[in-house]
Amino acid sequence: MSVKRYTVQYELDEDGWWVATVRGVSGCHTQGRTIRQASERIVEALSSILDADASRYHYNHDVRLPPAIQALVTASADSVQKAAAATKAAEKARKAAVTALQKKGIGLRDAGHLLGISHARVQQISAR
Repeated sequence: MSVKRYTVQYELDEDGWWVATVRGVSGCHTQGRTIRQASERIVEALSSILDADASRYHYNHDVRLPPAIQALVTASADSVQKAAAATKAAEKARKAAVTALQKKGIGLRDAGHLLGISHARVQQISAR
């Protein structure tokens, strides 16, 4: 049995409340001070309309923001994703450097000095 899916659209009203509306379900809307509160309330509203436990359904949350703000939110998320990838690449490069330094017979303290990290961190990296 497939689980029902609904799309909930959230828009900020002029008073600062989030208005949540279930697409395709006439009269199913509510509001909340936060997106989370509106999300919880829309499940209750849908449960009431359908006379069923709507908490078991899957929801696609479509938060509508002004284009300029949405662009900033998207840029922020992209930057976080790029930073995570850069961190992973840096860890891989650091591991390779530690391995090469150890093979050359360079001690933990000198390796740490060369890499700009503590000798204890060098030891942690080499233990992996």
